[in-house]
Amino acid sequence: TAAALVHGDVGPAQVSPVSLADPEVLRLSDSVVLIEDEAYNAAFPDRRLAHVQVHLRNGAVLTSGTTEARGDPDAHLSQIEIDEKFLRYAEPALGPDRADRIKTGVDSLTEPGSLPPFLDNILT
Repeated sequence: TAAALVHGDVGPAQVSPVSLADPEVLRLSDSVVLIEDEAYNAAFPDRRLAHVQVHLRNGAVLTSGTTEARGDPDAHLSQIEIDEKFLRYAEPALGPDRADRIKTGVDSLTEPGSLPPFLDNILT
């Protein structure tokens, strides 16, 4: 939660050791309190529900309302979102060219005879 508040997003870069050692992330993480909700627990594992409340210094409270983790059966990702997520996580580790070759290869796996060239492509 602290990393999301500081960076506006949580992905591989935001959970790296360097990013998690950011003084602002550490300061905010000391203020985070996790409270279980029995209704949310009862819905698990079929649904992963949560909400966030942010208490500001001026006394205001910002509340998100109940949200469901994207990617669950009731909140599925579109094919475009899946592709973007794959590239977001794969590019830093594999480089953009190799990540794109793998994505393109996966997209072609519905074609007969496509597995051997796909494996040759990703294993080199």
